[in-house]
Amino acid sequence: MAPRRARRHAGAKVTARVLADSMKEVLLHARQRCSRKRRRGEQILLSQSGLLARRMLRQLRQRLRNMRQKLREQRQEQCHSPIINALGHQIPVPVLDLFFSNEMTQLRQSMVAYIQSRDPIVQVAIPGDQRMHKKSSDHARNMFNAILDWTTLLVHFGFSVDGNLHPDDLGVTHSGFLKGTKNLLDKLVPADALTTSRDMYAVADVAENNIFCVAVYGPVPADVADLLSVLKNFNNTLYPLLQIHVARENGTRKCTLFTKLFDRLIVIKGKDYRMYTRILRSITLSNWIHSSMKNVHLHELLRFKQPSKSFTDRISDFLSGRVRYLPTVEGLLVFRRNGGAHLIKDYSFDIGGVHEALKAAHQAAAHSVQSIAAALGGVPQPIPARCARELLEPFHIWHAKYIASSIIKALRKHNGSLVEAAAAATAAALARASHPDPTSYAAVTAAGNAARAAARAAIAAAGPVGAQQVSQRQMFDEEQLSDMFDLVDPHMLYKLQRALFNEGELVTLKWHENFTDVRLLR
Repeated sequence: MAPRRARRHAGAKVTARVLADSMKEVLLHARQRCSRKRRRGEQILLSQSGLLARRMLRQLRQRLRNMRQKLREQRQEQCHSPIINALGHQIPVPVLDLFFSNEMTQLRQSMVAYIQSRDPIVQVAIPGDQRMHKKSSDHARNMFNAILDWTTLLVHFGFSVDGNLHPDDLGVTHSGFLKGTKNLLDKLVPADALTTSRDMYAVADVAENNIFCVAVYGPVPADVADLLSVLKNFNNTLYPLLQIHVARENGTRKCTLFTKLFDRLIVIKGKDYRMYTRILRSITLSNWIHSSMKNVHLHELLRFKQPSKSFTDRISDFLSGRVRYLPTVEGLLVFRRNGGAHLIKDYSFDIGGVHEALKAAHQAAAHSVQSIAAALGGVPQPIPARCARELLEPFHIWHAKYIASSIIKALRKHNGSLVEAAAAATAAALARASHPDPTSYAAVTAAGNAARAAARAAIAAAGPVGAQQVSQRQMFDEEQLSDMFDLVDPHMLYKLQRALFNEGELVTLKWHENFTDVRLLR
C-alpha cells in the first residue's frame, strides 16, 4: 500500500505544479492585458492632452498675431495721421502712403540715379533680318509705368501736384516702390480737370526729357510717342486707354493684346460691317509687304501655301510661291495673326539648316529678280506694273526646284560648320539662279564649284575658331515675334487699339481695372 500512496502523492504534486504553472500563465496574460489596456489608456490620455495643448498653443499664437496687428495699426496711425501741408490742405492717410515718411531710412536712391543706371533705348537683333529694332528697355518702361501709376493713383484719391512734378521730387524705396518726397508733399492741391491735365502733361515731359532722354537717344519708339501724345492731350475719357496702352507692355503682352484686339475685330465684322470699315480706315496703310520681304522668315510666311513634304519642297515653294496676302490693312492684320501661330509651330527648332537655306534662297531671289531687289532696297520704291508678277511669283516651279536642290547639296556637304554651310549654300544658289540654262549639267558644275570656293573663303576669313561654329536650333519666343512685326509696321498695333477705343469697344471688354498700389520697379 505504501508504494501506491507514494505514487498517488507524487502524481498529486505534479498535478498541483501543472495547475500552479497554468495559473501563473493565466495571471501573467491577465497582467499583460491589463498593462496593455493601461498603456492604451495612457496613450489616449496623452493624445487628448496633446490635442488640448496644441489647441491652446494655436489660440495663443492667434492672440499674439492680433496683438501685433493692433500694435502695427496703432503705429501706422501715429506715424501717418492726417497732416496739414504747406498750402494748408489736410492730407489723408492713403495719400501719405505715396510719400516717404522718413527719407533718411526709406530712400534707397533718387529717381534720377535710378534712370541713369541703364540705357532707356535699346537696339535688338531680329531673327532672319539684317535690320535692328529700336525699342524702349524694360528699365525705362518700368520707370515710366511707375510714374504714371503714381500720378494716376494720386488723382484717384482727389489730389494733384498741379503740374509741379520734377524727377528730384521722386525716389525709390529699399523694397523697390516709387514714392514722393516731403518737398512734393507740400505742393499737393485738390484735383480737378485742369490740374489733372497739367499733371499728365508733366508726366509726359518727365518721360520724354528725363527717362527716354530724346536729346541724347533721339526720337522715342512709335508706340511710346503715341502714349506721350495721349498724356499731353489728356482728358478723363482717355483714362481706360491710358491704363492698357500697348506702349506699357512688353513683347509677350503685346502678342496677347493683339490676339484679343483681332478677335474683337472679327466679331465686329460680323455684327456691324460699317464700324469694321471705319476701324480699318483709321489705320494708316504702310508698304508692309516690302518691309516683310526683308525678313527671311516673314518672306517665307508671305508665300506660305501648305506644309511642305520635304526640305527641298519647302525651299522650292518659297522660291516659286506667290504672295498670298493683299497689300491692305486687312491683309496686314491677317498676316500678323497667321504669323503668330505659324512661326512658333514651324520654327520651334532648326534641323538641317533651314535658316541657312532660306537665307540662300532669299539672296538668289534678290539677285535675280528685279522687283524683289527693288523691294529689298533701302527705301522701298513703287514696283513697275511689268514687274508686279515677278514680285508675286519670282521663279518658275522647275527653276525653283533646281535652285533648291543646289542649296540642299551644299548644306549637306558642309553641315559641320555654320559659317561654311551658309557661304556654300548662298554661292550655289546664286550660281544656279543666274545660269542661262539652270537645267544643264554645266549649271550643276558651276553651282558646285561656287559652293566649294565660297566655303574655303569663309573658313579662311573666320579662322579656326569661327569655322567650328555648328548650326544651332533656333526657337522664336513671343518677344521676338512682337519685334519682327513691330519692325514691319510700328504703327499698326497702337492705331488698331486707338480705333477700337474710339468705337467704345475697349470699355465694353472691361480690360482695365482699378489698381490700389504703384507698380514695383524691377
